[in-house]
Amino acid sequence: MSLQSIGVLGMYLEELIDYVMIETGGFIMGDLEMTQIDRHQFHLIVKRALGIYNKYCPQSKRLIIDCDKTYDFTTSPLGRPNWVSSVTPVDHESAVAELVYGRSIINKPPVWEYQEPTLFIAGSARKYDVTALYFHDITDIMFDENNRVTTCNLPSISYDDVLFLDLLVSYSLLAIGRSRRAFTLQDFPVSMDGKLLVYEGRLMLKNTKRRLQEQSRWHHAIG
Repeated sequence: MSLQSIGVLGMYLEELIDYVMIETGGFIMGDLEMTQIDRHQFHLIVKRALGIYNKYCPQSKRLIIDCDKTYDFTTSPLGRPNWVSSVTPVDHESAVAELVYGRSIINKPPVWEYQEPTLFIAGSARKYDVTALYFHDITDIMFDENNRVTTCNLPSISYDDVLFLDLLVSYSLLAIGRSRRAFTLQDFPVSMDGKLLVYEGRLMLKNTKRRLQEQSRWHHAIG
């Protein structure tokens, strides 16, 4: 078993296509192109699903920083986060409560604000425990001679990201169903069930978004 197959290196476009083809029943038809969706178009579906997923389930990373009023994440070993969710003083007896964006839990200073890539902290402590949020990204994008995507990698996504995969299947069902409604193909190995696929896609998307909202670790979606 390769490292890629167990998700150590993320999930490549090929794995995502195979997953969706199985979940939607498209494997009966053979290649992805038989669904009237090519790899470039599937990449756009991946981007759409990832955009929703990032708002509710970004990567969470913690680090201890030494900060005198400001901290520039440009030089951070973790890189520049898309957002910061919590800042907690760790070396000051009078400021031990976790700081909430714009105020503290005890409704007194210190306060903090993140303006990418700089974290501003109006506190008396010098060391802070910071939880930073990073969006999942698409990397290793390869193009053909027509500048259309042929493959890519989602290095931080694995089969454990069930809600992302459900989003991907939902949007794929919608795309496949709409394409089947728009075209009548001869000698099709399956029935033309475009309307049913669209209905299933909408229902699955609605349920998945509800689960994302319920299971999100954050009080509000990002963005």
